[in-house]
Amino acid sequence: MKFAFKDFLFDSKELKLYKDDRKLNLKQKPAQILELFLSAPQTIHSKEDILEKVWPDRKVTD
Repeated sequence: MKFAFKDFLFDSKELKLYKDDRKLNLKQKPAQILELFLSAPQTIHSKEDILEKVWPDRKVTD
């Protein structure tokens, strides 16, 4: 799915972010977090929810 906002386009399938048709370097985990937020913009995600969806099967600490 592609999300457009302001001057940006985010391709959630490819996890790629573009601004004014220029590809921006975005690492995998920040791209996954962006995809999570854009796919459910009305949802407030808990820390646990984010950790579970972005870092499944991993122990992540503060």
